[in-house]
This record gives sequence, C-alpha cells and structure tokens, in this order.
Amino acid sequence: MYITNCTSSDISSAIGILSRRVVKPNEHDWKALKRILGYLKSTLDLVLVFKTSYSVELTGYIDADWGNEKDRKSTTGYIYKLGTNLITWVNQNENSVSLYSTEAEYLAAATAAQEAIWLDLLMTEHFDIKFHFINDLITNKFLSLNYCPTEKMLADILTKPLAKNKFQELRQGIELITYSH
Repeated sequence: MYITNCTSSDISSAIGILSRRVVKPNEHDWKALKRILGYLKSTLDLVLVFKTSYSVELTGYIDADWGNEKDRKSTTGYIYKLGTNLITWVNQNENSVSLYSTEAEYLAAATAAQEAIWLDLLMTEHFDIKFHFINDLITNKFLSLNYCPTEKMLADILTKPLAKNKFQELRQGIELITYSH
C-alpha cells in the first residue's frame, strides 16, 4: 500500500482491486500480483515529475466506478494537480452501495470536494460551508463541475482496469514519465 499511496499512483486501481481479495486469494489473484510486481520491476525508471510552474490553479479529476463485482460498492478515484504537478491522488472503495451511477459519481464528487477544501485550507487557511455540501461549494464559486470526456479523464487510472495504451496515456497525463539519466 505504501507504493500506491506514496510513489506509484498508476497501480492504485490494480492494488485496490487485488486488496479486496486478501482473505481468500486464489491462483488468479497470485498471477495478478505477479503481473503488478513485474510491472513495477519494468518501470523502475518512472519518476513523478514536478515542474516549475507559476500557476497555482488547483485542478481535480474525479471518477467513480459504479459497483464492483463482489459487494456492489463503488470505487472513487480522484487526482489533484497544482498547476501541472500531481499533488495528491486517492483510490478507495466507498462504504455504502450506490443505487445509480449518478449517485456513485455524486458521492465521489463529495469525497473529492472534501480533499479540495483541505487543500484550499492548506493554501489559504479559510473556507466556510453552510448548506448542502456540493451545492454550497458551487454557489460560492469554490468548485465548478465540468464535464470531462472519458478519453481525457485522468482519474480513470484510479478506478478501473484499462487497456495498455489508455493506461500509458493517462500515466503520462499525471506526469509519471520515464526518467532518463
């Protein structure tokens, strides 16, 4: 878990899925773990790049995978970038079952908005919430919800298995790139 939480955001989804199976792992789970370890070994030269940026714009990407196969609880994933720099990411199973995909997305937005408030408090040391959580954030122009097409949704890397090309594209989108000596 240290690797996914502190150094390799690109394996968060795979580790999240695999960690649901720790009680009774089967042969398929062992093969999946070996693939993850092989991936880590083959990508030792990947580094998270922090670029000099004069932008202090906080940008978030939020996604939810509605209901997994086992307990039907959704997976929330979000990424926050400050300027072009990835500063935080989360992949987590929600505690409750969402009845609709819209509900799962709304819950993910609320979870990610809590992180945005915390990040804003770190940067500005103030914020006041009085009414319905998301609506209040939008009303106060702290948060705006904008449609992000699936092909540009960086948080997809945290919520679901992806095809190799898509995975590599999103990995590059969060500035996790090969370091050349």
